[in-house]
Amino acid sequence: MERYELVEGTSAKFWEAGIAGTTLTVRFGRIGTQGQSKDKTFPDAAAAVKEKDKLVREKTAKGYTRAGDGTAAAPAAARAAPQPAPEPDPEPLPVSPEPAPAPAPADAAAPAPSRAVFDGTPLPTRLRPGPTLAPEAAWEVVHGPLAGLLGEAEPARLAGPVPPDDLAGWIASVVEAAAGEQRNGRRDAGRSDDTRRVLEAALCALIGRGGTLAAAHLADRMRPAAKPQGHYRDLAWADPVCLALRAALVQAPEADYDAAVAFLNERIADSHDWPSAAAFAFVLADDRPARHPLQPLAVLEAAQAAGIDVAADTTFLPLIADAPPEAAAHWRTKRGYHLYFVYCALDVAEAAATLIAVAAAAGQPALPALDWLLHYALDDQRRPVARAILSTGEAGALSLLLPHLHEKPVAAALDAALEADPAAIVPRCLAALAGGRAEPALRARVVRALDVHGLDTVRGWLGEAGGRSAGFLDRLAEARAVPLAPREEWPRVLRDPPWRAKARRADDLVLDLAPLPTPFGFEKPDAPSGYWRGQRARILDAMTDLPAFVDEAEAHRPDQGWVKIPAPDTAPPRGDPDALLAWLGARIAQIDRACRYWVPSPYHGLVGGLEKQPEALALALWSLTGVVAGHGHVSEWPAIVATMLDRFGEKAVPGLVALVETDPVRLLPSVLTVDAAALAPLAARALAQLKKAREPALAWLRRHRRTAITRLVADAVGRPGPARDAAEHALRFFAADRPDGRAEIDAVTALYADREPRAAEAVAQGLDRDPLARVPAKVGKPPAWIVPGALTRPRLTEGTALPDEAVLALCEMLSFTNPDAVYAGVPMVRAACTRDSLAGFAWDLFSAWTAAGTPSKDGWALRALGWFGDDGTARDLTRLIRRWPGEAAHARAVTGLDVLVDIGSDVALMNLNGIAEKLKFKGLQEKARQKIAQLAEARGLSPEELSDRLAPDLDLDERGGLDLDFGTRRFRAGFDEALKPWVKDAAGQRLKDLPKPTRADDADKAAAATARWGALKKDARAVASLQVARLEAMLATSRRVRPAVFGPFFAAHPLVRHLTQRLVWGVFADADPRTAPTLAFRVAEDLGFTDSGDELVAIDLSEEAAGLIGLVHPLHLEAQALAAWGALFGDYEIAQPFPQLARETHAFTEAERAAATTTRFEGVVVESKRLRGLASLGWPLGEKQDHGDIHWVDHAFAYPDGAAGTAFLRFEDCLFTGAPDFEDSEQTLGELTLDRPWSREPGRRTFGDLDPVTASELLRGPSLLAGTRLR
Repeated sequence: MERYELVEGTSAKFWEAGIAGTTLTVRFGRIGTQGQSKDKTFPDAAAAVKEKDKLVREKTAKGYTRAGDGTAAAPAAARAAPQPAPEPDPEPLPVSPEPAPAPAPADAAAPAPSRAVFDGTPLPTRLRPGPTLAPEAAWEVVHGPLAGLLGEAEPARLAGPVPPDDLAGWIASVVEAAAGEQRNGRRDAGRSDDTRRVLEAALCALIGRGGTLAAAHLADRMRPAAKPQGHYRDLAWADPVCLALRAALVQAPEADYDAAVAFLNERIADSHDWPSAAAFAFVLADDRPARHPLQPLAVLEAAQAAGIDVAADTTFLPLIADAPPEAAAHWRTKRGYHLYFVYCALDVAEAAATLIAVAAAAGQPALPALDWLLHYALDDQRRPVARAILSTGEAGALSLLLPHLHEKPVAAALDAALEADPAAIVPRCLAALAGGRAEPALRARVVRALDVHGLDTVRGWLGEAGGRSAGFLDRLAEARAVPLAPREEWPRVLRDPPWRAKARRADDLVLDLAPLPTPFGFEKPDAPSGYWRGQRARILDAMTDLPAFVDEAEAHRPDQGWVKIPAPDTAPPRGDPDALLAWLGARIAQIDRACRYWVPSPYHGLVGGLEKQPEALALALWSLTGVVAGHGHVSEWPAIVATMLDRFGEKAVPGLVALVETDPVRLLPSVLTVDAAALAPLAARALAQLKKAREPALAWLRRHRRTAITRLVADAVGRPGPARDAAEHALRFFAADRPDGRAEIDAVTALYADREPRAAEAVAQGLDRDPLARVPAKVGKPPAWIVPGALTRPRLTEGTALPDEAVLALCEMLSFTNPDAVYAGVPMVRAACTRDSLAGFAWDLFSAWTAAGTPSKDGWALRALGWFGDDGTARDLTRLIRRWPGEAAHARAVTGLDVLVDIGSDVALMNLNGIAEKLKFKGLQEKARQKIAQLAEARGLSPEELSDRLAPDLDLDERGGLDLDFGTRRFRAGFDEALKPWVKDAAGQRLKDLPKPTRADDADKAAAATARWGALKKDARAVASLQVARLEAMLATSRRVRPAVFGPFFAAHPLVRHLTQRLVWGVFADADPRTAPTLAFRVAEDLGFTDSGDELVAIDLSEEAAGLIGLVHPLHLEAQALAAWGALFGDYEIAQPFPQLARETHAFTEAERAAATTTRFEGVVVESKRLRGLASLGWPLGEKQDHGDIHWVDHAFAYPDGAAGTAFLRFEDCLFTGAPDFEDSEQTLGELTLDRPWSREPGRRTFGDLDPVTASELLRGPSLLAGTRLR
């Protein structure tokens, strides 16, 4: 047997291995014990030798050395970081006369914890008592700190040794005196550990003089009061006396210790005092093999058997930590508000060290218990726990921390561990990366290790059997060894970054130009009436009512005593209406400043109805910007603004502008229909400086281009400053936003020629300035989370890569690039580098940002995906966007939609449209729909028409398929009725999947074909259900398209044709849903057109063709024609992608047609999950209420006259947004209505206003749901 030993600090282990024939025998355990042995038989002796050599390498890598010669079996490079010298043994002093029993042998699979990474001190136990002191020495330890702890308040009776007969009184005196010093401010609260240290040493001195039983009596006298459930302030870890008793009792002589155990067992015999049992078990800390009722595991099991919820009671937390980890696993639950170490007298490092020591003694992994502890560690407490986790060396230790690496304490722990023991931690990082974990935080740290220690050293740490880790390291080294471009080959913007150049004095023209007037305009939106707000308002009939109202308001005293309305500074003036209005404004402002809550005041109701007050009063209140801005709910502002502008026109504009300036993010959306020049500078500043207000600012500027340009020209040539910068930025946006943008600006500028001949020159200076010179005055350094060597290096088209300096310059450039006016250096870099390398760089940069915790100031890392990303980027980002709202990252998801727009490829827009069509997060789905609407508006299309054009062709050929060439073999890919891809061989035989390449195939062609097939399946999954749903919605809404659109985007489209050919289409005279088709047809595989008799028909698809083409609804066909089409599709075995010919049809009764509400579904009980599933039939969940509860589903439709309508299906109980677990499993359906739920304003439409197809489709969803009724 070969023997290896490891001695670190207090740990001393051995490991032996030997081979007899084909059997490998391994023995392991603590030095001085027999240990455990395991045998494993192999097929042959060579396999046994190979396994033994592997185990030896693993052991030597962990620090084991060959016994006898003391030489390390591993190379010298295998552990670069020096191990700390063990602490010197304490001075030899008397100890317990009988030796303690040996601990249980450790499992060979559990590596020894690295003390270089974590060196915490565990709580002592009977088998791990720690160093002992003689009584005299112990008292010397007490006396000095005791005087410092108590200061001048030290009582005389505390100056001598602890009296056994008054132990409890002495302890109480020390604790009280120390607390008094702290309360009086004479002792720092941070020195509270001194109390525990004094008590430990004093009790050790007492026990050294034979006072063990006195200490046990003290434990009995201090037993905790029985409570229904413990509190985290009451657990033993929070009591310095309990901790001191434990440290002292475990050092008692064996006979005295056994007597204390017997005494405390007797005290709880036949009782159900579980708090006392837990406290006694904790102070005894008996981990000897012999069982008795006051061992930690025994108390936990007995309490559980007695019906105590051990996991929920903090009383038992210390015992869960003391019990063997596998036995206590089911009690280690992660709860909220359960444990706070700030209340504990031990620090979290002691708790972590205790868990490691207990696990080692049991021969079990410590990782699950440390994971439990990490849950309760907060802020900086997480650092020592993370280090403890890394120190275990157990499989999965690093993986456990990966989700938390964005936390500063955890990241700091990993960095500290890498510095303390790189030979142990770097291989684990490599193993995680080699296992497929795309962790940029780990990659960056491995790169740093390579820079510090060198490739050979790191490779040595992996040993001879590096496996996948060695392969990953080689690939990383190969990527780092790519030829770097010399400086002269870098893009100019990176070679000489303009933002680093010394600022030059601007020589731009500065003109004092008064803005030209523009006409005021206002389009009153269809805003809610604000019924509920009106209920709280106090509206005066005339200005003559104001004095009486003021007297009433001043005499009013709120019922709530805590609402303190300040007295007015002066009495209200009499007889002068203007003076009274001025006094009123000052009075309301005074109350608003003094009171955070003044709803009970009548003045609050006056402001609540400001838009409906008499004119002079309304405008006076409107001018109280600070008061008004904090008064209305965001949903109420459109109605308030609409009423003010409708009543007062331009008179309300100054107050409106001042109001919007207080909160552009919240209020800009409320003024989109206001065409007032005074809003232009505000919108320009929001566009340039406020990320969250960017969208409404863009919407306002685009909607009022002429007004905005006219007003901003004056600012763009004015004095240098924020106003000029914002105006220039907006004008450059206008110039690039449309093909005629610059011409429009020039035309407006020409209008200023009479006032200032140089106006055109000054505007041109701003627009024509060197685009590379448009940089901010100061650009910060890249954040610390960017490690250039850990990122995919952008490669120049010549093949060389950008070095670190250029990469850092590129990151600096990206950090200030504005999404609305992309810096000119971005396209310059894009033109100089390969697309795939830039996409890889951008994704790595984004991944590093997410690993760093997505700091908001560095959000440009996400936007960079839009400037450098490709189709793969769009696919990967879409998966994250769909997930982010559920992770409280809605704003990030909205930015992700902008990134998809920036990428702009067919695949990117396809995925954007997919989010707009189907997503469980309604808020983000609505944002995606807005993006689609903006894109459609820019192209002069409706969102539905744009969706027709966004259907991707997936690079399919003109036959709608794809040839996959393996060289010697060829395959053909196509699609079924659900757009699911299939593949056939050369003989036309359909295969289960694309076969794997063989040696006979061309390796390059086969690899390319396999990759193409994989991408096709991914894209098809993303688009299939959306295209099916789009066409079904086309049928349900009777939407029709021009023949010239039908040809390329439906009939001949490489992908959509697979759906088109499985449906019945019709030629219609107009778009009226009541109009029946003049001709019904289908599209054959050869793109010809046939009727229900399978006879060829001619369809004109030219630009000049008359009529429209749409899907035929069963209600449009006579029974005979419907049967003929069904027979034809049956003969050809054509499966339809959704029900068309067999679609259910419904109609309202005559009585229902005369009403806006029907009770035909009332009382039907259905499963909640089926009600949620109604979204797939066009009935998404309705608006969530204040508590996230939802009480209806709704269905949008159009009346025959084109007006938009919504139907509401109510249900009892409710559903919850994102929380189905909290809702009832059943719901009871209510009324189906056209009136908005809870509205006080009934609608003017009835079901009779619907056309037959719309009525049928409206009833179809609820009818199908009712068909699944439970009762």
